Amino acid sequence: MSGEPVQPDDDPLTPPPYEGRFARLIRCTEEWFFVAILLALVGVGLAPIIARRFDLGSITWSVDVSRQLVLWIALFGAGAATRDRKHIVIDAVSHLLSVRNKFRLSALTGLISTAACGFLFVLCVRFVQSELEFNSDVSWHFGIPLWILSVVLPVGFLILTLRFMASTYEDIISGFVRRQPKDQEEPAA
Repeated sequence: MSGEPVQPDDDPLTPPPYEGRFARLIRCTEEWFFVAILLALVGVGLAPIIARRFDLGSITWSVDVSRQLVLWIALFGAGAATRDRKHIVIDAVSHLLSVRNKFRLSALTGLISTAACGFLFVLCVRFVQSELEFNSDVSWHFGIPLWILSVVLPVGFLILTLRFMASTYEDIISGFVRRQPKDQEEPAA
């Protein structure tokens, strides 16, 4: 490593300077949620080991609970990655485009991503409704109804839909509405 100090822009956990108070509150809540889920995941993973070590019996629920926690952290992590625009992007042509056209391409892909996540949100809501209708009396571990476990899917896809919608709005404003500074304007053809 070089002896240069890390710039605030290089740290992905540093909130952007334009982030308002409400957005900072949401970011902080998400980060604490991630910490809680991660600690729970570690605790659930250690529970069978501790139970075996101290002859407390068999813990059969830890694998199922771990799967659920991984699903929660994956969907909410995808939402956080989308918020910071650190999600996976197929970027084959944007380096050939002007600044304004990059925003336009990003707006188009954002609209497609918003539509796809919105469609998946609707499908997940229908899935939870069918789980509620057909498995309302089936219990999981600790007496939790089985349909409750499916709620993470529509919640996660709703977050992704809203995040893509917000970033697409920003790209539309930047690519179509705002005037670019003189040094960034496209040359006349």
